[in-house]
Amino acid sequence: MIDGLKALEEKMSRMSRPAKEGIRDSLDNGANRIANLARSLVPVDEGELKESIRVSQGRHELAVDIKAGGKLTRRPVRAGITEPEYDYAAKIEYKQPFFYPSYRALKKTVQRSISKAIRVAANLDSKR
Repeated sequence: MIDGLKALEEKMSRMSRPAKEGIRDSLDNGANRIANLARSLVPVDEGELKESIRVSQGRHELAVDIKAGGKLTRRPVRAGITEPEYDYAAKIEYKQPFFYPSYRALKKTVQRSISKAIRVAANLDSKR
C-alpha cells in the first residue's frame, strides 16, 4: 500500500473538474515528451519496439503510465516453440538504454511543469 494514498484520493475527490483537467493536461504533456524522446533514442531494427512505446491511463484519473514492449516485442524463447515468450524490449534496454535515459533527462522539467499545474489548480479551487 502506498503511504498517504487515501489522503490523496480524498483531496482529489474535492478538486474541481477544471483543476483536474489542468493537472491531467500537464501529466499527459510530460508523459508524451518522455515517450517521444524514448522513441527518438530507441535502436530501430524492424521498428516494433519504437512502435510499442506508448502512454496510457494509470491506476486513477491523475495517473499516467509510459510503457515499452508488450505484444509487439514478444518472441518465443526457442524457434518453433510458442511458449514461453520473452519480451526483447528489456534486452534492448539493457544493451542500448533508451527508456530510462529519456525519463532521467526530462524528469525534473516534467516535475516542475506538473508542480506548476498543481499550484494553478490549487489557486483555481481556492477562489471558488
